[in-house]
Amino acid sequence: MTDSQAQAQTQTMNNTVPTTDNWTQFRTEGSTRLNRIGTIFKTAFVETKTELQSGTEVMKPLAQELSSTVVDNLKDTGTKINDAWTDKPGSPDLPTTLRSLLLSFAGTVKARLFPWLKSEAATIDATLTKNYGDRYGAAKHKVKVAKAWYAQATAPVEVPMEPSVTVEVVATEAESSQSVAH
Repeated sequence: MTDSQAQAQTQTMNNTVPTTDNWTQFRTEGSTRLNRIGTIFKTAFVETKTELQSGTEVMKPLAQELSSTVVDNLKDTGTKINDAWTDKPGSPDLPTTLRSLLLSFAGTVKARLFPWLKSEAATIDATLTKNYGDRYGAAKHKVKVAKAWYAQATAPVEVPMEPSVTVEVVATEAESSQSVAH
């Protein structure tokens, strides 16, 4: 056996120790990372549960108020709908009454629910920014980019109309007289 072959064999045998050390370090680091990820998930689930519970406490009175407002609006327009069904003279027609009812309902929902949803979204945004900082900002940016791409991809495409071309066929006097003779 030559000296270079002996050195190669010695290096191969020596590499088993660092590989074992690397494997141990890999297992230890992997276990630590999994524990951290588990803790993050547990914390996220606890925060989600808490948020849902507090959201329920806030949403329940809002839903009750909203439904009572809708019921009051329905009572007010109930006679109008009844009149429309019976076609009494001077009563508005059914489509107009239903449209008015739906617009009233939509206005109530918009006035009561949207401001609350906006404030909740701002609170959640602030919490995520506080907890995750730049990582949340980067993810939020990627979502905005994806939304913009999707809006552009699904936007209706305007196809420019080709200008119309009008061709006038004018017969000469000789052709006109021949077509009359036939």
